[in-house]
Amino acid sequence: MTAEKSALIKALRSEGNGIICPVLKKTIPFGVVYHHSGLTNAERKLIEEAFLSGTLCCICCTSTLAAGINLPAQRVIIRSPYVGKSFITLSQYRQMIGRAGRAGLESSGESFLICQPSDTEKVGHLLSSKMERCCSQLQNNDFSCFVMSLISLELMADKNSMIDVMKKSLLYMQSKLLGINIEQYLQNTLDLLMSNGVIEIHNEKFILQSFGKAAVKGNLPFEVARELYEDLKEAQNSLVLVNDLHLLYLVTPYSVLEDLNPTFDVIWNVFSEMNSKNMQVARTVGINEAIVHRILAQRSIKTLPEKILKRFFVSLILHELWTGQNVWSVSKKYKLSRGFVYNLLSTSSSFASSVLRFCEVMVELKCFVDLLGKFPQQLGFCCSPELLPLLELPSVNKGRAKLLFNAGFKDLSMIAKSDPETLAKSVYYLPIKHAKKIIEGAKLLQLITFETLQDEVDILREGINVSIS
Repeated sequence: MTAEKSALIKALRSEGNGIICPVLKKTIPFGVVYHHSGLTNAERKLIEEAFLSGTLCCICCTSTLAAGINLPAQRVIIRSPYVGKSFITLSQYRQMIGRAGRAGLESSGESFLICQPSDTEKVGHLLSSKMERCCSQLQNNDFSCFVMSLISLELMADKNSMIDVMKKSLLYMQSKLLGINIEQYLQNTLDLLMSNGVIEIHNEKFILQSFGKAAVKGNLPFEVARELYEDLKEAQNSLVLVNDLHLLYLVTPYSVLEDLNPTFDVIWNVFSEMNSKNMQVARTVGINEAIVHRILAQRSIKTLPEKILKRFFVSLILHELWTGQNVWSVSKKYKLSRGFVYNLLSTSSSFASSVLRFCEVMVELKCFVDLLGKFPQQLGFCCSPELLPLLELPSVNKGRAKLLFNAGFKDLSMIAKSDPETLAKSVYYLPIKHAKKIIEGAKLLQLITFETLQDEVDILREGINVSIS
C-alpha cells in the first residue's frame, strides 16, 4: 500500500473519531472506493480529492449520484440502464457518460452501458430519442414565497405588474402544457396571503406586512412560516431550559420528517432511555408518559400528531450530536446512514439561521434572537469552540480542523505564516494544492480582520478628534 493510500485511510479514520468503514479499509489499498449518500460530506471530500490526485483509480456509486458526481474520469461503466426502478432517461445517460474524457482534462474518454437482451430495444430507442423537455418547477414549490419575495424587492406593486413579471417566466410559457391558468393561480395565492394578513393593499399597491417581511428574510414559504410562528409562540409560554433540547426542537427542520420512518426497536431504545430532563421537554411539546407507554406497547396514538413525534425524535438525534457524540455512534444507534445524520446537521444549521432571521423581524419573538444566536454556527460544525476559526478556511472540515489544531496550527495567524509543504506534511492526506488554498484563505481572513479593525480605529479617531503620528 502506498503512502498516499495509507494517509487517506488515516484521514478517514480521523473524520470518524477513530472509526473507518471496514469496506473502505479493505478496498482503498486497491485504489477502489464507494461513493453514495451514506457518506458524510467530509468523507466524500477526501474521496474526491484522492480520486482527482490519482491515489484512487475507481469509484463505485449509485445511479443517482453518478448523474451528479462532478469528477472527470477516463472511463464510465453503467452496469444497468435503470435509475432505481425507472428506465434511464436520455438526459441522465448523457450526464453520467459526460464524466468520461472531460474537455481540457483528458484527450479522450469512453463509456460502456451494460444491459440485458430484453432491454436492448429500449436502449436503442433511448439513444435515438430527443432530449426530454425541461419543465418549470415553480408550481411545485411554494408559490407564495416567490410572490412575497417579489413584493419585498418592489418588483411587483399591483396585480398587473405581477402578471407582467409572470409572463417572463418559464411557468407562463408552459402554462398550457401544464394545464395552469396563471392569472387564477396568482389570484389564489394573493387571496391566501391577504386573508392571513401577510399582505395588504394601500392605494392599489401591495404592501408586505411584518409577518411577510419576516418570512422573506428567513426565506420561508408561507405555510412553514405560519407553523414556525405558532410553535415559537407556544414555546414562549413554557420554554424548558434545563438543557438545549427544547431549543434544538424549535430549530429542527420540518422538511426532514417526510423521509424519516424509524423502526420500532429504535423507538423503543430511544424513548425507554430518556432521562428526566429530556422527558420534561417531551411533556412540554405534548409527549407525556402515557403516550410514551403507548409507543413502547406499539399501540396507535390518536391524541398526538405524527409530525410532533417525528420532530421530537429528530431533535433527540441533534441533541446527541450537540453534546459531543460522533456521527458514527449516532447513526448506529438510530439506524440511519452517516450521510443522513451529517446532512441533518447542515439542514438544521440552515433552518436555525432562517428561524433567527424570522425572529429578528417579529417583535414579539425577539427573545429568541439571543437564545438561538449561536445555533446556526454550532449546529453546522458541532465541535469545540477553538476549532471554529479554522473551519472558516477553504478545504477544512471538522476532522481536518482537529488535525491542524493538534499539529500546532491553533489559529489563523500560524497557518498564514506557514508554507504549503510544512502544512501538507503535518496533516493526513492534505494535497499541496489544498494546502496552498488553506494558507491563502488564512491570509485573506487575516487581511479582512485587519481592515475591519483599521476602519474601527479610524472611526474612533474621528470621534475623539485625535491624530496619531
